[in-house]
Amino acid sequence: FDNRRPHEYSVFQRLTKQNEANAPLSITLTSKQQQQFAARVTTYMQAMREYDDHRVLAKARACIPQHVLIKSTRKEPASSMTSTKVEAENEEGDEDEKELCRRLLKWFKNEFFVWFNAPSCWSCGAEKSAEMKAIGMARPNEQEIVWKASRVEVYGCETCAAQVRFPRYNRAEKLLETRKGRCGEWAQCFTLCAKAAGLRARMVYDWTDHVWTEVWVSKEKRWMHADSCEEAMDTPLLYEKGWGKRLSY
Repeated sequence: FDNRRPHEYSVFQRLTKQNEANAPLSITLTSKQQQQFAARVTTYMQAMREYDDHRVLAKARACIPQHVLIKSTRKEPASSMTSTKVEAENEEGDEDEKELCRRLLKWFKNEFFVWFNAPSCWSCGAEKSAEMKAIGMARPNEQEIVWKASRVEVYGCETCAAQVRFPRYNRAEKLLETRKGRCGEWAQCFTLCAKAAGLRARMVYDWTDHVWTEVWVSKEKRWMHADSCEEAMDTPLLYEKGWGKRLSY
């Protein structure tokens, strides 16, 4: 976006340098537009720092089945290996990052994470979306704020009138437990799992309301598109050509 929004690109460059140096994310700006842009980008960058926490990576790695995480010829259990060691063994064994990413995408979509439309009722057990109606939004409570819930969707059961909360968590560690959500939750949790598997991964935020992952392919020296919601890999034009979306960032 450097040609279209040079001032925002300058802000992005400065924040990126601070982030790569693991320094506090703070720059002085006079333009209100730049301040808003910087605040939004800073939120994303700070959130991504969780993905390098060894404790969180170990928790994610423990969720991934051994046949997905490492080659079947290896003897050491996947759960006992650090992400650095997995990455090193992948390189030594000439593990193809694309193949590892493909296995992760298949497992994540078909066995681990679930798309969320509407909740089941905690009171009467109603599970059909037709019986659970969205009735509004609520403020996150203290427990939900700990896991950086940005907002809470509230649903009402038409069978028993009970209400069900769906917090939109923004901590990948919590999503390892809930294992459900929409594209934001999917991308956050999958990116964490990819890094835990030893891949170099990052998230891509498009401000027209979609999020996905990119994985670094060493042999090709490029970032590769990976969308866990679609189990799609290396198809970056999926949104513009397939969905007819006009992307922003």
